[in-house]
Amino acid sequence: MVFLGMNSNYTEIVMNDIFSKQNTPVFIERFRAQGRSYDKVKDYSMWGIIISIFVVLVLNILKFFIDSEGLCYAALVYGLFSSVACLILDNIKKNRKSFAARIQQLIDCELFGISWWRNWGVKPAIEEIQEAAKSESPDRYYNWYDESINSVSKDAAVIICFRGNVMYDHKLRKKFMRTLHYCFWSLVAIITIVSLCYNPSIKNFLCYEVSPMMPIIVLYVRTWLMENADTANLISIRTDVESMKQKLINGESINRDEFLMVQDAIFAHRKNCFDIPSRFYNKYKTQNEESFHDLCVRLSEELAGH
Repeated sequence: MVFLGMNSNYTEIVMNDIFSKQNTPVFIERFRAQGRSYDKVKDYSMWGIIISIFVVLVLNILKFFIDSEGLCYAALVYGLFSSVACLILDNIKKNRKSFAARIQQLIDCELFGISWWRNWGVKPAIEEIQEAAKSESPDRYYNWYDESINSVSKDAAVIICFRGNVMYDHKLRKKFMRTLHYCFWSLVAIITIVSLCYNPSIKNFLCYEVSPMMPIIVLYVRTWLMENADTANLISIRTDVESMKQKLINGESINRDEFLMVQDAIFAHRKNCFDIPSRFYNKYKTQNEESFHDLCVRLSEELAGH
């Protein structure tokens, strides 16, 4: 992706005020709004997982107590219902996720000195941000970007923030996919063994294994494909950021369009990526923040004086 003649879309990057500016009331409110909006999106994703998995487990328990043709048909009907329900949930959360991504984009652009690009849509209105920020505690949003970036130039600080954002998300998604693979294949093994032990027939396998498992299989394959695409996007962004970092170290000038290109790619990723469930995200949050801090410190040392 090449951006030509776009230099007018940038504010000159001069003073490095990212760390201090991010903790002002205006930015904390924006952080709260995007955090609350993303949490709602993750809640929708969790409902999709529950719909896909819960009844599969219930049906496999009920079949030990109910010997009925109706249960077999119920498994088939629910398989279709849950697949449609998950698609509806995806459409519901689409607008909410776009809104959250635009708030986060607004935060980054004003912190990094990048003017808003029309392709990102309309900037979130002040009253929309205020409404979204309600009931969200500000405590977890202070010092979002690490204090170590104070020791470098603005260009270097932006590159470090880019790199840290990519690392944080990439690391989290790798852990999530390992957990997803383990849970999925364990569930398949358990349900298969139980189904075959109960009544090792083709009809039983189709009714109680394949039919109710379809929503889980669809969810698993869809998530796996999305995560592969997300990982490829993050690696591509990381490559671009590393190239910018090397230019800075070599004393070469960085075209302003390169900042826009990276920020645009990050926005597209945030808007379209798979949503990690909140409980999983919170479980590894502290560990990832420590890794984020360590990376920022190392990069700040590497880019000091550039």
